Amino acid sequence: MPMVARKFYGVNAGHNIYRHPLSNCDNTYAHGKVLRGNRWQQIPGGLTRVSKGSSGVWGVNRNHQIYKLRPDGRSWDRIPGGLVHIASGLQVWGVNRHGNIYRRDGNHWTQIPGGLTNIDVSDAGEVWGVNAGGNIYRRHGNGWQLIDGKAVQVSVGESGVWVVNKNDDIYYRVGTFGGRGAGKWLETHSWQADMGVFWEWYCCWCQQRPPHLLS
Repeated sequence: MPMVARKFYGVNAGHNIYRHPLSNCDNTYAHGKVLRGNRWQQIPGGLTRVSKGSSGVWGVNRNHQIYKLRPDGRSWDRIPGGLVHIASGLQVWGVNRHGNIYRRDGNHWTQIPGGLTNIDVSDAGEVWGVNAGGNIYRRHGNGWQLIDGKAVQVSVGESGVWVVNKNDDIYYRVGTFGGRGAGKWLETHSWQADMGVFWEWYCCWCQQRPPHLLS
């Protein structure tokens, strides 16, 4: 399958925001190790979290303020509300400092029953999250389905569901490639368990199944 050129957004420890043009990213990343490729481009602003999906690029700062990137790619609109974590996909989801869950519906936030500390949503509308106890949940209908395993962070996309646990071990949910929700966890022993490397590698494979995780 040919790779699709995409842009990856990230923030560093200093809350600086960067954008990376992931053209030919299959040649930029290999076996979880970052190789030399296109340069990072800093864009104005300061965020602690940033997420890019079909709903646009959204982020939150250290004061829990919410922002959405404007079409010019360099300025931000302030969005009412307060969140500590945000995810952009088919819709925008987030959690606040109390663990309350919110979904963006039109121009307002709708509180969703449950409690999470980390959440992600794919462009297909698959929503997964983890709570303060490390339990993993998947949105199913109007409720949450408890999934086996423990994690501190989850990522959901075209390439499936990925999690990192408290020991920085990386797991892939076999059977979730292409937006499906079934499967079992497979630990990726061959990868460097580094959060930065993991998220960049994951984004690179956004539309291609990793060759050693065929399922």
